[in-house]
Amino acid sequence: MIQWRQWGQGVFEDAARRQVPVLLYLAAPGSDGLFAAGEPAVRSLVEERFAAVQVNPYRRPDLVARYDPGGWPALLVLQTDGRVAAQAVDIPPRNVRMFLLRMVAHHRDRREVVMSKVEKAAGTAHLLAGYEIGAGDVYAAAEAAFDSVYGGFGQGVKFAEPLVLRFLLQYYRESGDPRARSMVRRSIQPFLSAPMQDEAAGGVWSYTHTPDWRTPRFVKSAAVQAGLLQLFLELQLLLDTDGGKGGAEYARAARRLLEFVNRELFDEDRGVFLARRVPIRCGSGELTGWTDPAAYADVNGLLVVAMIRAAAQLGDEEAARRATAAADFLLDELMTADGEVYHCLHEGRRYAPGILVNQMLVATALRAQYQLDDDERYLAGSEQALAWAESRLYDRDSGLFAAAPPTAIDGLVWPLQVRHRDTSLPSGNALAADLYLMKGNRQRAGQLLERLRLPTPPGRRHASYASSLLRYGEG
Repeated sequence: MIQWRQWGQGVFEDAARRQVPVLLYLAAPGSDGLFAAGEPAVRSLVEERFAAVQVNPYRRPDLVARYDPGGWPALLVLQTDGRVAAQAVDIPPRNVRMFLLRMVAHHRDRREVVMSKVEKAAGTAHLLAGYEIGAGDVYAAAEAAFDSVYGGFGQGVKFAEPLVLRFLLQYYRESGDPRARSMVRRSIQPFLSAPMQDEAAGGVWSYTHTPDWRTPRFVKSAAVQAGLLQLFLELQLLLDTDGGKGGAEYARAARRLLEFVNRELFDEDRGVFLARRVPIRCGSGELTGWTDPAAYADVNGLLVVAMIRAAAQLGDEEAARRATAAADFLLDELMTADGEVYHCLHEGRRYAPGILVNQMLVATALRAQYQLDDDERYLAGSEQALAWAESRLYDRDSGLFAAAPPTAIDGLVWPLQVRHRDTSLPSGNALAADLYLMKGNRQRAGQLLERLRLPTPPGRRHASYASSLLRYGEG
């Protein structure tokens, strides 16, 4: 087994002393991933020719945002100043040794060429941003990728993409374009029954390996459950408003999803929602489940808002009680007195403070909780989380919020970095714009929405920004 280091400044100091590159391995917990075979030659290569560190991307989304590998498992070869020289994402394990040997050769024989390319990329990155985001552009990108046969987007691995579907539903409400509603209803259909819906244990699987949705990947992400719960509720409301009782099917789907979240993803002892559930087959062959025990700010922010809406729309008092418990957990365990939000808490240790998405999701959740029960503690917490982001993350040059503080990553001092794409979570600046709209500050929301420029044309991964633009236009 490879002896991986812990992420920190010491890894880079060791790399500089030994004159080797840093190898950053991003891999989800519980997965052997790219090094499952345990080959001695690969182990010696990693340990002797690199300063090798493994990071759980769920614990450190700040690193994922900083390096933006596009997925995991991922291998990133870093310079001793933290910049990326090369990367490989989800490559076949049989190709790992060849990739590493090539990186060793480049570092030994072509180091100046590699560093020159890194410098050039850093020096020209600011010149590439020139595209504006428009709701029509994002709609066109979604329409182009829509699979009219099976629903969803693309033709290979497919994800639930609730952010895109919620944008399309909002686009339909604003434009009346029936094609937008048709794409939503066709794409949501796989999640109303097996195999994407787990009819035995509840919940929905997060993605499928094939376009027909028949081979789900057995992971239930709380972020996906929260997004689909919101979407089911929005569809119920829309169809009941449009035509009487057409939303009953989606109300039933929302209740089933709510039951799963309450039963499997809420920790009663701690009063907190958990992030993901993965089925595991025991040695006896019996199928059981593993739930990530860490408590995450982003997941709880999403689910507090979704549960409050479900409580109001479905009359579910338990949903309201759990939302309140999770809001209390956010205030007491994941936020400091001055409003800085930590990403997660695990075994008494808090990780990754000050990430924009967490600041905004928690501020939004606490504001929603305040609107539910008028407790001033939640309003004060929401204002503190926003104020912290305004004082530490707002970049006056770009007029946007940075993804994380410039010195947040363990001693490596990098400039503020603005992120503009959705992951399974909305863009941080889109969340900030929505929060300002909730507060009635249209001027500040408009500044965020009008200043963003992209290095590439907008696509589906800008759905949350496009949704914010539509909400801004409503005012």
